[in-house]
Amino acid sequence: MAVRAVVTAPGHHRRRQPLPHHHREQLEHYQQFNRDHARLRAPGERAFAQLKSWRVLRRARSSTRRIGTIVQAVHTLLTCNYSG
Repeated sequence: MAVRAVVTAPGHHRRRQPLPHHHREQLEHYQQFNRDHARLRAPGERAFAQLKSWRVLRRARSSTRRIGTIVQAVHTLLTCNYSG
């Protein structure tokens, strides 16, 4: 969100106000598409975020093909776990 800069005298504090948004509302079918797309993407995003935090994958000393296969398998398991 863009914030409007405010110049004040020294010692005086003023809250910053967000800039007004000059955009139109999206049509309902675009909003529905965005909701559906976000719903489909969310489990994969969460799984990759969790994989990035695993130290064992950062320190792995095996071929990149093997690590890729391991990551794909773990990602599939995590995604299945999230989607129920």
